[in-house]
Amino acid sequence: MTAEQVLVAGAAVEAQAFIIQCVLLPQGYAALTAETSVEAIDQIRRSPPDLIVAPEPSGVDLANFVRQEGLDIPVILIASEWQPSACARPCAPA
Repeated sequence: MTAEQVLVAGAAVEAQAFIIQCVLLPQGYAALTAETSVEAIDQIRRSPPDLIVAPEPSGVDLANFVRQEGLDIPVILIASEWQPSACARPCAPA
């Protein structure tokens, strides 16, 4: 069985690493990354992921793109000022 793919787009490198190492990989998801909305859109066109996680405002742009293209991909928006230190349980990188 292939792991579901989650595209983490536009988040700061530290936030991307935390999301991937502490949330996605331990749950068995495959993680894809994109630094910008443009990279994310290219990735979505090449191989649509099962889920997109992105900060505002770029996440809103990606959600609009997904809707306009008629794709059935959920988009989770995260706060752009999100900090891993705000989490109750720290995660050691894998």
